[in-house]
Amino acid sequence: MKPYLFAFCFLALTAYGQEKYLSLKGVVTDSQSGEPVAYASVFVKGQPQGTMSNEDGRFLLYLSPDLKSDTLVLSAIGYERLAVAIGSWLDKEAALKLKPSSIQLAEIVVRPTDKELSAKEIVKKAVSHIPQNYPMEPFSIEGFFRDLQMENGQPVELLEAAVKFYYKDYNPGYEAVDVMEVRKSFNRRHAINGDYDRQNSIIDLMEDNYVKHRFGPIDVKGWKFAIDSVMRYDRSLVYKISGRKSASETAVLYINTETYAILRIELRERMVNGEFYRRYLNLPDPYGQQETSFTMLFEFREFEGKMYLKYQREEDSYNLFNKTTHAIILKQSFMKELFVNNVIPHEPHGPDQTMNMNRSVEGQAKPYNEAFWKYYNAPVETAKESVILKALSEMESKPE
Repeated sequence: MKPYLFAFCFLALTAYGQEKYLSLKGVVTDSQSGEPVAYASVFVKGQPQGTMSNEDGRFLLYLSPDLKSDTLVLSAIGYERLAVAIGSWLDKEAALKLKPSSIQLAEIVVRPTDKELSAKEIVKKAVSHIPQNYPMEPFSIEGFFRDLQMENGQPVELLEAAVKFYYKDYNPGYEAVDVMEVRKSFNRRHAINGDYDRQNSIIDLMEDNYVKHRFGPIDVKGWKFAIDSVMRYDRSLVYKISGRKSASETAVLYINTETYAILRIELRERMVNGEFYRRYLNLPDPYGQQETSFTMLFEFREFEGKMYLKYQREEDSYNLFNKTTHAIILKQSFMKELFVNNVIPHEPHGPDQTMNMNRSVEGQAKPYNEAFWKYYNAPVETAKESVILKALSEMESKPE
């Protein structure tokens, strides 16, 4: 990854109709290496609104002008927290550099009433503490959803939407979803994909929330765990625990050393020695589909004493092949992600379902709303995403 030589940030007042917004734009970098810090939390202290840096470390955050005297807090696992007075950014640039911080396991103070826990015991304790650490009353979150599909290494589909999730609590079960607005929708998938239905991509993401549904590595059955290290996150210490279920299925969990809140989960499943690792899908003849890799990432942030989803990403790849000849027709990859930009605690549960779970999201899109998107807190487009968008736009302009 190419280092950034400069990190900058500025704030300005932006007029829109009769309203004004504070516009914060910047790049978050590692203070030692100069590398961008991806997916750093960027939130107003004590407030639910915020955003995240993208893979290039860049972010753009729109705020109400009455927050001008507040403090912006930047944090990422493995770094010391950085707090900056929002008003001090007016009309000048400020470098936002996060200082790496790692701690030896031996530095953790064990209270006399505590006993030293194994990695597996820590994971089990984290699961048992979900009711204390996650909201058990109705709430909602708002965020930016992206769904990208590639075929043979080329982009063929992109969906970007603003969504709102209504939760009853953090027990297993589906939440209601409102697709607020759709920003982009491109679809030039291979004709073969017309022979089978594509699921609602938001539902795909919802059903894989391991913490809410209590499965994956936190189910612990068949998993072996080890404590790798202890790291800083915000003002807390965090266990970094590696997990292994088989040669093809591994995970990393980050768990608060005091509250046992699960802050982050990374899961990787892949083929080993060319052999299928997880599932084989029988599509209508003559096609079959074999999954070759799957990765999942969740990260949570604390607000008012409870943990709320901050970011989620799912990536998987498949080989679409002819079941008779076994010839591979397409190599497909899918990436779905959700950037949460607002938390609304104690909000009554919404309607039973505003999104039709049995239809694709793009099939439910309303006309493009320019006014809505002008100051919406969406993640900044990365250089890689700009290339993908250009390719899709050119493809869309060509006749079938």
